Order: sequence, then C-alpha cells, then structure tokens
Amino acid sequence: MNLVELFLKQVEAQPNAAAIITAKGRIVTYAQLAKSSAARALVYQQAGIGAGDVVLIARGVSVELYETLLAIFRLGAVAMFPEPAAGLKGLRLAVEAVRPKAMVTEGIGHALRLLFPELWRLKSLRDPTGSEVGREILAHLPGDAPALITFTSGSTGRPKGIVRTSDFLVLQHTLLEKLRRTKPGDVDLISLPVFILSNLAAGAASVIPAGKLTRPAKLDGARLRAQISAHRVNRIVAPPAICARIATGAAPMDQLEAIF
Repeated sequence: MNLVELFLKQVEAQPNAAAIITAKGRIVTYAQLAKSSAARALVYQQAGIGAGDVVLIARGVSVELYETLLAIFRLGAVAMFPEPAAGLKGLRLAVEAVRPKAMVTEGIGHALRLLFPELWRLKSLRDPTGSEVGREILAHLPGDAPALITFTSGSTGRPKGIVRTSDFLVLQHTLLEKLRRTKPGDVDLISLPVFILSNLAAGAASVIPAGKLTRPAKLDGARLRAQISAHRVNRIVAPPAICARIATGAAPMDQLEAIF
C-alpha cells in the first residue's frame, strides 16, 4: 500500500475523526480531507497532471498543503519542495535541476512566478472552486516510482535533490510507528510536516502549532500551551527549540504522554 491507500483506510474506519487541527482551531475530519483532496486531484488532472509529472509546491504548512500532497499522490505525480533556507536562488536552481511541469503556490508565490523566467513556463495549478465533484482518483504505480523530491543545501551551497519513492515513504512511516506506536485518539502537536503525513496514515489527529514554523525559537510558548490544553494534545513532535518554548510555562500538562 502507498500512503494515500493507508490514509483512505483511516477515512473508512473513522470518517468523522479529526485529521488536522489548524492554528486557529479549525478541525478538518478524515472524510473532509479525503473529499477535498479528491476534488483537488480532479482539478490537477484536468490541467494535464498525471503519473510521473513533477509539481513544485510553494505553500506553508496548512490544511491546503496536505490536500495538495494527497492530490498529487492520488495522481501518481511527484511533489517537489525547494529548500526554504536556500532562498530565491535555491528555488531557481531547484527548478533548473528538476524542471517541474507545474506549480502550486499562494500569496506572494504568484508574484514570484511572474518575476523569474525559470518559473514562467510552469503551469499554475488553481485551487478547487467548490463546484468540483471529486470522484475517487487513485493511481497504482510501482513502489519504486518517485513520489517526493526535497532539496538540501549540501556542502557546496548548491541545492541537491533527494528523491523519495512511494515505498520509501511507507517504510519511513512504518519505522516511525515502531517508535511512536500511534493509537486511536492520539492528538499530536506537530511542527515537522512529514510527520503529519505519517499521522494521516496512522489515524491520529495533527495540531499545527500557532506561529511561524520557520522560526521555532520565536514561537509564543503560551499560545502553544493553550493549543495543547484546548485540543487535549497528548503527544508532541517538534525540535528542541519548540519544546523549550512550551516548557517555559508553569501550568501542568498532565495529559502529555510522549515527546518526540
């Protein structure tokens, strides 16, 4: 099974369970996420995206990000993320190296697309309007087919692409679960985006921390603790800098069971 199939098993088992809880408290269920990702997949398919096509994603951690990822995986396409720390130069080099077919972005990303010749040729994929009927779209590709490309700055400063196959993503999820042992009803505060993918396959709820995740040491610890309390978070998946912000408060968090 690929990650989308694992996710859809959770949709079938617990359609009304929370899948993602936003920083503002919006709760998106497994059924809602399945429906919205299917509608998005239909929009992308109608725009000419299919198996093996690379789609550049330039949007923040949000419900829409995971709708986008699930839609791309449903089509058997490949999601590509530039290295944020590499800035605009890194983005342009990544596009030059991989030559994606299309781009999904928001806000300032649309302006950047007009500014740089490397991005002009990329097809801009729109968001669903709400009128689309998202039929069940699910490509079945070999497990060694690429699914995700990310970049790291490397030792030379020139971004280097890392290709993860569908089988790799499932193996990563399986190995994480040997450690995390997710159970029904778990609610995780997660600042690391790839772990939310794993949670969608495992059936847990993922709470997106409030604040700018690219600056973890600057997050407001009181807001994070308020989220933990409001949503009965029982696990945290975050780097030490965020855990340090959470730990600055005096209020007890007795429901916490694990910190990764």
